[in-house]
Amino acid sequence: MSGVSAPAVLRAQTLDVIRIGHLTPRTGFLGPLGEYAVMAIDSRSKKSTPRRMMGRKVELLKEDSVNPQTASTKAERMIERDKVACIIGEISSASCLTIAQVASRTKTLFINTGGNSDALRGKDCSAICSTSSRRTRCM
Repeated sequence: MSGVSAPAVLRAQTLDVIRIGHLTPRTGFLGPLGEYAVMAIDSRSKKSTPRRMMGRKVELLKEDSVNPQTASTKAERMIERDKVACIIGEISSASCLTIAQVASRTKTLFINTGGNSDALRGKDCSAICSTSSRRTRCM
């Protein structure tokens, strides 16, 4: 694994816990969709007990990303303060774009699970941002 492809994961390997950040709207008009995303990740994480990756405990941090400004702020906080190895989630394309900018600047992997912006699949596409969609892949 090279430092370019997964720099945050490599930094996280020095810790006892690998933290993964999950950002999705839980309030506002997209809140009901976001709650389904939270239920999905919670049900999946309960099935894989104990949660371990590369021999380390995995901790999932969940936050509400109600709008692009909040999404950007929370992504920065998760990366800088909480030391997440990667960020997953989001529904809003506008929030995805701001999270992708933070991820690119900090060289932290961002797996977009819902935003459908042409910019994320085109000019703003990078090795740091992965778009999980049947139609396109950004990597």
